[in-house]
Amino acid sequence: MMQPDSRRKASKVPRPAKDSRRKPGRRQSGERRPEASGAYSTGSARSFETETAGEWAPDIEDFDGLTQEDWFDYIRSAHKAFGELSTREISRKARHYDRGCTMGKSTVHKTLEGRWPTAQTAYRLGLGIGGPGLAMQFRNGWLAADGKLRREIHLRNMRHVLARQEDPRALELYERGQEERREQRRREQRESDRLRRWARVMVPMQIAVAIFTLVAFWLSQR
Repeated sequence: MMQPDSRRKASKVPRPAKDSRRKPGRRQSGERRPEASGAYSTGSARSFETETAGEWAPDIEDFDGLTQEDWFDYIRSAHKAFGELSTREISRKARHYDRGCTMGKSTVHKTLEGRWPTAQTAYRLGLGIGGPGLAMQFRNGWLAADGKLRREIHLRNMRHVLARQEDPRALELYERGQEERREQRRREQRESDRLRRWARVMVPMQIAVAIFTLVAFWLSQR
């Protein structure tokens, strides 16, 4: 005959009720993590252009296929033409090329001061680990400037970078793609203008027809 288990179960001590008040700096369950200051989440090239306060900005497709060496070459060339980046611009460009990259204020300030960012941030930005001057190159890579000057420098740098690639048609294909995108934007603009003109004519006409129909119906009921 089996003996009953003589071990006593530990008595459950009632726990104090959890404080439902939100503690500073903590996220609630299901709450999204706040974006870094000035961070930009990439969408399309068009949305990126509108984020730059109406100033010209390069298409994200322009940088497809560039190696890390090409990117650094682009940065060095841009450094000769532009001034200094703001904190907001650094965060925006970092998120433009890696939407998963999170740049906190301390990292941004380190980069602005020319100090090397953390290993994780450096890796996610494609800068590699270690090496003198890379943080400074990134700091001076994308810099605020007049929209027209931005475009001129960008095109010059892209031609320089693509001319060094092994594929002799890389520059030709890039310039052809530029022309195709410009033509597509012109078509989109013409279509948008046409729709606006149509709306300016048709909406008042539809209102007039609706009023006439109501008046005719009212008269027929009398």
